[in-house]
Amino acid sequence: MPSSTKTRARESYIGLRQSIAAHLQSLRRSRKADCAVVQRPSLILQVHLGIILLQNFLLLQALNRMLIEP
Repeated sequence: MPSSTKTRARESYIGLRQSIAAHLQSLRRSRKADCAVVQRPSLILQVHLGIILLQNFLLLQALNRMLIEP
């Protein structure tokens, strides 16, 4: 994978993590949220985010192969 693609993928991953952290922090501030769920992300949320990250990784790999192959 070219370094620019790696850099973009890394920046995308970092941005995703930051947006998730910001979202969880906003939920912590909200009185409507269940504190027990918000303080520690639930297993379902972790699995869901893991699946999204895996899908993004596989999509980047497929795009990379399309760009490299004639």
